Amino acid sequence: MKKNLLALAFLLISFSALCQSKIKIACVGNSITWGMGTADREHNNYPRNCKICWEINMR
Repeated sequence: MKKNLLALAFLLISFSALCQSKIKIACVGNSITWGMGTADREHNNYPRNCKICWEINMR
């Protein structure tokens, strides 16, 4: 019984730690992802826009 309770406590602590970790998203691509032909692609590229949308929706 003690082993089961200890295992359950460990799982709950591990799960709560996982829920607080950062989520990482990778934007893999080439010049299309970076914004080929886009005006001001330093500010108008897919990875940056994805980050902005993510931050707005996670508030």
